[in-house]
Amino acid sequence: MTMTGATSGAGVREVTAFSKFLQFMGIENPKADVQTPSAFSFTNFTFPSTPPSKSSSSILLREGASAKNPLNPTQTRMNRWAAQMIGQVGKPSSFALLAAGGALTNVPGLGLLSEGSAWISRKAFVQPNWRFSSLVFLAAGCEGIGGLDGLRTPRDGGLPDAGDGGQPLIDVDGDHVPLEEDCNDLDPNVFPLLGEGRLVEIRASTKVCPGTYHGFTLAVSPGMRDIDLDGTGVILDGNVAGQKIAAQAIRIRGAQNVEVFGFQVQNYDEPVEAPGMLRVESSNDVSLHSLEFFADGGNWPVRIKDSNRVQVLSVNTHTHSDRALRVEASRAVTLQDSNFISTPPYDYQPFFALVYFEGGKDNVLVGCKLLASQANGLIVQDSSNFQGLQNFIQTNSKNGILIDAAKSGYYRDNQVTGNQQCGLFIQYSAKGNTFWRNDFSNNMEGAYCEGLEGSVGANSFMENVPQP
Repeated sequence: MTMTGATSGAGVREVTAFSKFLQFMGIENPKADVQTPSAFSFTNFTFPSTPPSKSSSSILLREGASAKNPLNPTQTRMNRWAAQMIGQVGKPSSFALLAAGGALTNVPGLGLLSEGSAWISRKAFVQPNWRFSSLVFLAAGCEGIGGLDGLRTPRDGGLPDAGDGGQPLIDVDGDHVPLEEDCNDLDPNVFPLLGEGRLVEIRASTKVCPGTYHGFTLAVSPGMRDIDLDGTGVILDGNVAGQKIAAQAIRIRGAQNVEVFGFQVQNYDEPVEAPGMLRVESSNDVSLHSLEFFADGGNWPVRIKDSNRVQVLSVNTHTHSDRALRVEASRAVTLQDSNFISTPPYDYQPFFALVYFEGGKDNVLVGCKLLASQANGLIVQDSSNFQGLQNFIQTNSKNGILIDAAKSGYYRDNQVTGNQQCGLFIQYSAKGNTFWRNDFSNNMEGAYCEGLEGSVGANSFMENVPQP
């Protein structure tokens, strides 16, 4: 039906709001048919008799307007000015924002919602450089927000609380973050971290807005599956009001199929229980990649416990102690193309190794650098079927590799040189391990050493430099 509409008795306020909308959009001398402060004229607009579905490919257009070339929502501004208009007009029970004469785009999934005799686009978009030959705006009623689900928050069922200026804070995607502070207010799973020193439960795939955040723990909740946690451009800093907190920065416990990437983590103290700046526990099919850690005070940047099929790829740790990543009682954990490096000033008593595998089986270390630990480069203890391939394990203060009661391992093409004690130290019945084409030269106390109940002869050596 073609209609001519008029506003409610709140017309004067609506005209003011419309003027502010035009100013916001930078449009001068619009050719809209505003007859009086209490009436707007509509021509050539056809309202459908039933609401379009959320998958509708249609949008209400004036004759001659374009409905082609859908745009990426990140290139558009429609949600921003629609949200600001809601704040200016009040809490209308029904209203519609309709634009014509310009290059309007057709965006699938608009989901126009019915509210009385008018419509509102939950999410609509236009090109940034658009210009209108005419604009129209209809607002009717001020009785409450009604069915505008896209403007509710799950917490209170309505608009966010008013800000300092007394206007409602707009939260289009309902993620409790106002539009002005959200890097993407169209997606409730993209948001910044507000405040500091908080625990944030991750229950769905999430992207954290770029920035530096203090004292947060991001926790993937037990029972969660298929979670991506994107921290590209994000720094998690454990320093709160000049004090480092003792907490994990990221925790994955009891979860399945989780991917974490992009974060830089620094300045977290080691918690008394469940240590590790990033901790994976009792979880399966986890991918950790493109992460960077800065640790001191003896904290482990990464700890993996009681988990299966964990991949660590392109992870860099910078520590002032002897420890970087520890794997406990886990199976099929792969560390690949990562750098574990210790740098002065050293600030903790040396005891462990940069990479420490304790228990478990079928774990792999490939293409990694383990450099300048205060203690050992690599410890493999009480493990079976471990593989160490093409690693650089150099300039550590004790041994390059220490094998302690580990069985049936396979070590090939590793550069284990320049360590202050032994290249390879074997103790406590470590046997059945194969060493092929490794370089154990130029270690200060020799290539091979035996500890208590350790025997080089219980293992196989082929084409190493030097051979035993």
